[in-house]
Amino acid sequence: RSFDARYYRRFYHAERHHARAVAAAGRTADLIHGMARHYGVPVRRIVDLGAGTGNLLRALGKRFPRAKTVGVELSSYAAARYGWIESSLVTFDDAAGYDIVVCNDVIQYLDDEDAARALERLAVLCRGLLYFTGLTAVDVRETCDPDASDLRGHFRSGDWYRERLAPAFVDVGSGVHLLAEAGVPVWELERR
Repeated sequence: RSFDARYYRRFYHAERHHARAVAAAGRTADLIHGMARHYGVPVRRIVDLGAGTGNLLRALGKRFPRAKTVGVELSSYAAARYGWIESSLVTFDDAAGYDIVVCNDVIQYLDDEDAARALERLAVLCRGLLYFTGLTAVDVRETCDPDASDLRGHFRSGDWYRERLAPAFVDVGSGVHLLAEAGVPVWELERR
């Protein structure tokens, strides 16, 4: 896929998308920050896998000012423009891991085999909290704005993702998952 300057102009830089994206990133950062505080996840390192223009990563940096933030992006254009590490969800590695791993709205670009491998990578990289979202088949039919969304991709069911995340993560709702081996206590009714 070509995630070049033209792609970014259409989906990110256009004024009608930009303001909405910045506001949404702020709300998502508030959610992640609140969940990390609620579950007592100490946050020293954050990675955004598919950082794009960096709206969410910058918003997280403001909420966790002492944390090191790292952006990872498959797009050569975005990596160069925003200073991210150029890599993919399937191959990115960092032995130190991250207290917060963000994988927001990029998994649908991978075929089933690569998406499954990417989900395994998330468990390896995560030391505490994962924020994970991606367009599903239901989202494409019922939720997303087709004029503001890139509808190229592999739109699987939500259950497809949940089944693959469940061995390593506890789903606490709203796209937030806690690494099971971190041993964070989660009440039954907080689980999805």
